[in-house]
Parts: sequence; C-alpha cells; structure tokens
Amino acid sequence: MTYDGNPVSADKITGAATFNGNPVEGKWSWKADQSITNAADSGEKTVKFTPTDATNFESVDTTVILTINRATPAGKPAYDKVTASGKKLSEVNLSSNDAAGKNLFNVSGAVEWENGDAEVKQGEKYKWKFTPTDTDNYTILTGEIILWEKPASSGGGGGSLPTTEAVTIDKVTTSPAEVKNETKTDADGTKETISKVTVSDANQKEIIKQVKDNKSEEIVINVSEKKVADNAKLEISLDKDFIDSIVKDTDAKLTIKTPEGDKTFTQEELKKLSESAAADGTVTVDPTASEPTDTTKAEKITKAKGLIEKLNLVARSSKTAKKNAKVILKRNETTNSCIKELKALGFTVKYRFYRSTKKSAGYKSTVTKKTASYMNTNGKKGTKYFYKIQIRVYDENGKLIAKTALKQCKYASRTWTK
Repeated sequence: MTYDGNPVSADKITGAATFNGNPVEGKWSWKADQSITNAADSGEKTVKFTPTDATNFESVDTTVILTINRATPAGKPAYDKVTASGKKLSEVNLSSNDAAGKNLFNVSGAVEWENGDAEVKQGEKYKWKFTPTDTDNYTILTGEIILWEKPASSGGGGGSLPTTEAVTIDKVTTSPAEVKNETKTDADGTKETISKVTVSDANQKEIIKQVKDNKSEEIVINVSEKKVADNAKLEISLDKDFIDSIVKDTDAKLTIKTPEGDKTFTQEELKKLSESAAADGTVTVDPTASEPTDTTKAEKITKAKGLIEKLNLVARSSKTAKKNAKVILKRNETTNSCIKELKALGFTVKYRFYRSTKKSAGYKSTVTKKTASYMNTNGKKGTKYFYKIQIRVYDENGKLIAKTALKQCKYASRTWTK
C-alpha cells in the first residue's frame, strides 16, 4: 500500500477462510482502534473474518502484516531563467509556488538547489530537491532543469529559428493559454480570485499558420491547472478576429481545455460566438456552459445547479489522539436531502477540502475525496488553520457541472500543536 492520507480500506485485505478444507464465504474487516493510515503505522495488525453463514460459523480474528509505503510527491518548481554568465546557482530564484502563490506541488514542502555553489553554464542541467513537510509519509523528490538554454541551430540558414508555443501533431494544433490571476474584494469583505485567460497575438497568428499549413482538423487551447489559482473564477476572452480567421481560413473546430471542463465549438458554433463579440472586439467564452442535445440531461444539470446554490455548508474540526486535525462536513437535513437528490439524478458528488492561515482569504485546496472527511496530518506548531469544504458535482463522464462557492461554507478552525 502507498500512503494517501486515508485509513487503508478493508477491501485491501485479501485471504481465504476454510473449514475442513472447504472454503467459507464471508467478509474481512480491521479490528477496531488500530492505526492504519500513516507509513509509521506499518506492522502487525489484527483483522476479523465474519462468515456470511453466522448460524453455523463464528467470527474469527487473525493477524496480518500491513505495509504502508511513503508516497512520492508530484510537481515541478518555478525558477528564473539565466541569460548570461557569472551567476551562481544559489543566486537563481527557485520556488515551490507560482507567481500567484499557488503551490506547484501536491503537498507542502520546500525546494532547493542541490549544489548552490555551482556556476550556471549554458546548456547544462542542474538538480533541485523538494523536501515535503511530512517526510514521515512522503519521499524527497528530485529533478533537473536547464537554466540557460543554448540557442537553436539555424540549420545553415544564417539566422535563428523562430520559436512558438503552438505545436501541431496528427492534424491537431495545440497552444497554451496565458493566465493572469487577480483578486478583488467585495463590499462585505469577501475576496474573490479571478483567472483571466487569453491567447497572445503571436500565438493566435502562429495557430492559424500551422492549421493552414498542416490542414489541421482541430485547434486545442490548453488552460494549465497549475496556472489557475485555487477556487478561482475563470474568465476566458478571445479576439473576434481570431475566431473569424478560424472560420474563414480553416475547417478546424476549436476546443478549450480547462480545469473546470472542456468545450468544443464547431464551425457553426464559432460563427455564433463571433456574433456575440463585445464592442472592443473580444468574445467571452464559458467552457463549462452545457448545451446537451438531451433535454432531460439539460434539465437535470439545471436542477443540480439550483440545488447547489441553495446550500449553506458548515465545516467542523477535531483533534485526534495523534494531534492531527480531522475535518468533516456537518450534515443536516437540507444537505443530506440535496446530496441524495443529486445522486438520484445520476451525478457523482465529491468533496474538496481547503486550508488557510486566514479565515476569509488564502484558501488552498488540499484534497478532493468521495467522503466528507479529511485528516490533516501536517502543519506548523502554534499556527491556527482555517478549513472550508466545497461540494463538487460531476456527470457520468467525469465532467464538473456544478460546485458550491467557498463563501457558502462556514469555516472550522484548529491550532496546530505538534
């Protein structure tokens, strides 16, 4: 087993029970009051076998060896590129957060250069090391970066090759979007983060060129999840001239991929999109807008959004015997009824947990789970943490169709004591 922050499920227990050489059907479970979550909990554990036929067979306990391996963190650091000689590695900025303060790794920790005294040279790779805060349950992650790129070869033509972020493979032209995160404060003091998404003029021109040259059938604009701030509202704007050029000069469809979902526009839909342009020539795109041909599905989605908007959630926290913080969603009749109805409509309900050191701002997602319970196992002693929970609703294809706003949840708080 690999650590994932949750107690090891009983369905991971494998084995067979027999009587006089014949198999006995039944179910395995963990004996109560055992620690089975962290890597340090590895060792001998007691399990219980409960026979299906309780009339003729009794339950029996036995022991197993449980091994919980440390997990490997995921992510890459942000860094400043080097363009000239005379710089030591220790002088080059290296961070586990992006410009908006969003953690680029899936767990908290610190990143550093392995050899800070080395002088940066052109074309050479330099190692970085990410040390998680929770080294009991996570291994150290390492990687390499070329800080000072060598110039591209001109192939004998005398000049350097032009560079672009757009690329075409198998009749699909793909380009990243530019993301700028901004935070605004409402009159009541509530802060809202907006991720403004655009495509640069240079990339727009290069996209059209590559689509025409390669007769591409699809254009894909990627909005990187790492660039979008946690719980931010997406605002996507495209130039009308860019959309018109896709329609006039190509036969390609346009797909916008975002952390909230994907949206594909046909040529006819692009024409309608162009007609909706504002006076300044920009077109606002909502990739999460759902226009299903199935009327019943459309009605279900509308109903789900209506149910979500009315929820008032409450987070609760408690300190465990190991001084961790357990965070749960306080369930009431309204919440239970809503979740039951969402599931009856065919949707999947998940819970995203957020943590901050401020009660009204700075919340960052920690984990998304199928259950409304989360165990926070790391923190800084003496720091008071605030927790909020978001309900997220997905359709049968795993696409997010609705979610609660963080301001709909009353926070829980807990001071870290270890």
